[in-house]
Amino acid sequence: MVHGSPNLNSDEGVLLEAISSIVSAWGSIILGTRSGEVIKVFGSKVECEKFGMTTAKVTCARTSDNSGPTVLITCDKNLILLRDHGTESALNDSIRSKEKLRIWPVDASNLSAPSPPVDYGIAVDLSSGSPDVTPILMISGIKLLLAELQHQPGPAHRHLPVGGTPMKVIYSHHLQCLIAAVNKEDRPTLMFIDPDTGEDLGRPMNNKKEQKEPVDFISGLGKAGDRIFGLSEWEFKKEGNSWRYILVSTRDGRLIVVSTKRGEARDDGPPPILYWMQFQRKGFDRPVYSVVGYDEGLIYCVGQNIHWDVLDTVDKKLKEVKTFALGSPATSLRIANGKLIALTSRDSLEIIDHSPGDGESTGQSHVDPKTRNAIHMIEVAGTQPEEPLGSVTLIADRDCGVAGLWVPWQVPGRDCELVLEAELPTSIRRFRRGRTRPIWEQGQHVPKYGRLVSTVDDAEILGISLDGSMQHFSLLNLDSWRLLRFIQNVAVTNEELYPFTYEHIDDYSDFDPEPRLDRGLEMHVDGDMLRRCLEKRALQRLLSWPDHEARFVELLAALDDGRHTAGLTLPGSRSELFGIAYDILDYFLRPVL
Repeated sequence: MVHGSPNLNSDEGVLLEAISSIVSAWGSIILGTRSGEVIKVFGSKVECEKFGMTTAKVTCARTSDNSGPTVLITCDKNLILLRDHGTESALNDSIRSKEKLRIWPVDASNLSAPSPPVDYGIAVDLSSGSPDVTPILMISGIKLLLAELQHQPGPAHRHLPVGGTPMKVIYSHHLQCLIAAVNKEDRPTLMFIDPDTGEDLGRPMNNKKEQKEPVDFISGLGKAGDRIFGLSEWEFKKEGNSWRYILVSTRDGRLIVVSTKRGEARDDGPPPILYWMQFQRKGFDRPVYSVVGYDEGLIYCVGQNIHWDVLDTVDKKLKEVKTFALGSPATSLRIANGKLIALTSRDSLEIIDHSPGDGESTGQSHVDPKTRNAIHMIEVAGTQPEEPLGSVTLIADRDCGVAGLWVPWQVPGRDCELVLEAELPTSIRRFRRGRTRPIWEQGQHVPKYGRLVSTVDDAEILGISLDGSMQHFSLLNLDSWRLLRFIQNVAVTNEELYPFTYEHIDDYSDFDPEPRLDRGLEMHVDGDMLRRCLEKRALQRLLSWPDHEARFVELLAALDDGRHTAGLTLPGSRSELFGIAYDILDYFLRPVL
């Protein structure tokens, strides 16, 4: 969010030229500008929020459930809904909108169709037959669309038919498409899917040097009963040059290096992607479970053995350098800090020094001291600033758990240390990172209230569960963890927040909810519980015991060196202190998509 106080009287001619539309709601004036900003005037206060780069058009309408006025903003061909925009914040006396939601138009009869761009949207006064929806009229290009706006946010489903069973999916920034490993009629193949249209842009070709011709499957794929186990991209670098390949490994013991090239341009869409087998290793008697590329070579897992290969550009072959035996197959591989991180199916995390030089030893550098039935992993930012090479790796297992391991990169031979554990409703199948927040959230969701940066670019950490649900993860410093975990420890005794599993307490004087540094489950804060606290405005009722309320205020004052609670004390500032706590919960729980 961009804050500002424009002088409305400085140049009325320029201002009127910049304004695209004006609405009035809740006693405030809301102005959309041609620079993608929305100016809100509430009493004597003025604030500016950035929603995009193109003209921001605003309209106002009352929802069918009488929940109050809503404002619709059309900007950058997106439609955004604002609610509660006149509410003041307890923290900074702001008049920012409490709820801003992206509206995704979806054709219920064709879930494979992309969401249409919206040039203008307005709520219309039509009898929809249901109090839970509001009719919305939208202009999309030359089309006029009438849709029903659902009042409760939910997932916007979109299906991309692939004509088979997808086994692996990655996104290629180089090709700007989804690369999917798909089984079609029990035969593995690749698809290069345009994320906007869902079209398969891939065109398999033979690997003849003279004249490449279309084929049904590239060499190495299309074998009946085979499966693709590993899929990744590789930027091969040598002597200042670089080439990009797709790496594929299969259950039948094949490692395939795939080349790609853009085809001729088309008038009706992006050009096709021609792809063919460039190199391959075959004849292994065990599945090739995973593969990763690094500079001049490849690392892959065959059965329970790690293989290091380098690409010989003279002989045009992959040549093996060395191997390393594991206790169980490595289902995921990645390179970090010059070492190989291998996630094994039964022995959890192993970090291996893979220096490929002749005569150099290969061995374990760090391991997880506990065995886990691991599924996937992701590396997040270090939690200890004094150790710049420290990092935390999140590991998801088949028992609905997540473990955070600190890797002591600077101390070879030292085991990884358990930092935290979490219990989730379902197991995480894949971790992913991405800057998924809408543009108006990107600027204002800076680290504060004890939130730590999780990645280099402060991207979100998301987990896709086995049941299709999505989990969001944030790293907290100790001050923030103590406050939020204290709330959770008290909440488990509350029937309103935990109606089926609450712990009945007769005498709160004997109940101690103080968080403890156990480097285990106590380090996990349940965000779903915090959301119930926020939605039910339950903090005052939850912390009504005087000792709990006093400790809560102490923990709140410890955040960001106490600058949020300066001069506020109990009992006179009780409402302001709880208002700050609700703002903090709102900060952590804002939608990330």
